[in-house]
Parts: sequence; structure tokens; C-alpha cells
Amino acid sequence: MKRSVSPGIRTARTVLVAIAAALAIPASVTRCAERERAAVEARAAGAADESVSAAQDGYVLRFGENFNAALAARDELGIAVVVAVDVSGSMAASPAAGGRAKYVQASKAFTQVADTLERIAAEAPEGQAVKAGVLVFSSEVRELLPLVTLDAEGLARLRAIVEDPKSFSPEGSTAIGSAIEAGVEALALSGLILRSLIVVTDGENARDPDPADVLEAVRANRSSASTEDFPVYTGSTLVSFIGFDIDAGRFAPLEAYGARVVGAADQEELARVLSNLLEADATRLEAAGEGVSP
Repeated sequence: MKRSVSPGIRTARTVLVAIAAALAIPASVTRCAERERAAVEARAAGAADESVSAAQDGYVLRFGENFNAALAARDELGIAVVVAVDVSGSMAASPAAGGRAKYVQASKAFTQVADTLERIAAEAPEGQAVKAGVLVFSSEVRELLPLVTLDAEGLARLRAIVEDPKSFSPEGSTAIGSAIEAGVEALALSGLILRSLIVVTDGENARDPDPADVLEAVRANRSSASTEDFPVYTGSTLVSFIGFDIDAGRFAPLEAYGARVVGAADQEELARVLSNLLEADATRLEAAGEGVSP
């Protein structure tokens, strides 16, 4: 004879099952928490390893998020030149040699240099591009002229900028390391095989990153944009420093990283030194076109 279960007993069993289920939840939660904690610890360990690795490798060039690594892989015959000009507060003073404020003298010198660039572009063999761009830097870096081909339109844009002293109005401190970084990034996207960055400054670096660390990273091809599929090569970029109204010897340690270092005391000397550097770069272009190692 089948025994019936009273409603009270069924209710008690239901309560016991509910209690048992409730007691099982904390164990499940604990296991989930343990798994999550392990995952967090693993991510933290990975981040720590990456930090250690970065510290061991050295400084990494910080390129923009929109950097086109595929474009950087192009290496057509030609030369791209970026001039990075110090517009920190000290450029408002006259140089020791006398005359107008340094930023005004720099503008006048660049006007003369535009003639040199025009001639280099005109004399470049057919199929060899010549591009130029202008950056200014103080506490921050600004792009006055993106890299443009020096045809009639490009030359007109260049002259419009360099002939106006207001383009170089001084203020702020001196971020040389950031200027190198920005210049190298622009040149990496030029699509040309020969790349030259010329930094004109009347002072020493006053902000992070350190120019020596940046130059070392340039030579080592170490940038945030470089990937296994699209490595970004910056090591061939030639970097030059013109100490304007400052002892160029202060930049001599940077020669260890392949940099050219020269000095200029006034407008005429600045124009001459800039033109000489550009002429040397043009010689590299001619040598490359003839299949000779520049």
C-alpha cells in the first residue's frame, strides 16, 4: 500500500532543498572569484613582464594611434626633410652677436634656405621626389607645414610660413626630445628612402623625453607603431642639430647616436649652415640615384 506524504513533510523537504541549494552557491561564487583573481594576477604579471622588458629594451618612440605602418613600409627614391625650430621663450632675445630677436633672424634665415630647397628640387632627377616640412617646438610640438612635395604649390606654402616671423613667435620651455620624436614620425610616413631631420635650438632640453633616449630608440627602430607584420624602420633617419647662439659642444654627446652637430651665431651663419646640411642631403640623394651607398 502506497504511503501518502503529508503536505507538511513536502513543505519541509522543499525548504531543505532550498537551503542545500543556497549553501551550494557560495562555493560556486568562491570558485568564480578564484578564477577571476587568478586571471587578474596573470594580467598583472604580464603587464609587469612587459614593463621589465620595455625597461630593458629602452625608450619606445610614441607614435600617434593613427600611424599608418603600411605607408611607412614604402621606400621610393627621394628625400624628405623636416626642420624642427625651437620657439621657446629664449628665442625672443637677441643673440650674443647682436641684431634682431633670434626668432626673427631664424625666419629670415629660413627664407634664404627656401631658395636652396627650390634649387635642390629643380635639380633632382626625374622620378626622385623632394619633400619638406616644418615643426616648431617649445613646451609642446606643433606642425606648421606637413611634408609636402616641393613643386610650385609646395614651395609657395613653405615660403608663406617661413617668411612670416609670427610663425615662430616664442614662448614656453624647450622639448627637444619630443621634437625629435615628432619629426621622425613625420619622416617615417614620407614614403621616401632618404630622411633628414634638422633641429634648430638655442637651448638645452628641459622636458621629457631625453633626446639621447629618443635618438637611441630611433637607431634601434623601436616605436609604438612597429608590429611583427609591419615593422617600422626609423634607423636610417639622419638627425642634425644646429646650436643657434649656444655652444654646439653641448650637443656633442648626441654624435654617439649618429647625429650631426654644428653651430650658428647669427642669421647669416644659420642660413649658411642650414644650406650646407641640405646640400649634403642632396648629395646623398644623387648617390642613391646612381646606386652608390650615400
